[in-house]
Amino acid sequence: MGESTHAPGEGPTHTKSAVALLAEIDSSGGHKYARDALVAATARAAHPPVVVLTSDPEDLQRLRGPRVAVLKT
Repeated sequence: MGESTHAPGEGPTHTKSAVALLAEIDSSGGHKYARDALVAATARAAHPPVVVLTSDPEDLQRLRGPRVAVLKT
């Protein structure tokens, strides 16, 4: 029966949040930031404290929100 097409943590709510984040930062379509926006939306929805580890923190810094820390690995 109806298998989910979403990876864990990537439900429709996170997808809608990611789209809203993309609209805030990039009016040119935002495809460059799509993955970062989904990570940020998932992190924003998690219970604090939340830390995201990444090798490229610059884009996530713009998307993360005040309750999410981003650290460079």
